[in-house]
Amino acid sequence: GVTPEQVTHVVVTHGHSDHAGNLNLFPRATLLVGFDLSRGRGLYLPQGLASGAPLELHPGHLRVIPTPGHTRAHVALLALGTRLGTVAVAGDTFERRGDAEEWGALSEDPRRQRRSRGRVVALANVIVPGHGEPFRVVKEWGDGGSEEEEEE
Repeated sequence: GVTPEQVTHVVVTHGHSDHAGNLNLFPRATLLVGFDLSRGRGLYLPQGLASGAPLELHPGHLRVIPTPGHTRAHVALLALGTRLGTVAVAGDTFERRGDAEEWGALSEDPRRQRRSRGRVVALANVIVPGHGEPFRVVKEWGDGGSEEEEEE
């Protein structure tokens, strides 16, 4: 029931063609593509994602965090306080559930992506990967989290 004109923000985790497209359909939205935040025609807005600072879109509810690795300017969107806990729309930080054998080959910087993956796992209860179905994060006792997943 929401028209494209009513959308206020669009977050694209990174600039690859399989993730970014048709942004012109949201003429009034503030757009975040990777680390580029813009509004209207050519108005770029300052923010600190490139230096590691989160971007609060709706304090206490929606936060963007930098997750470099797959690309230099990659982000994830955290939806806080949902009935599932914290949900991370992770883009290609996680390609899909069980991607341990493949994500490194698709990464611009595997070392940084490994750190980003660990950060997302530590923060999220559910991960929405760039490709495939969402999955739950299993938190190990005494551990911030692991990359193990459980079936829904």
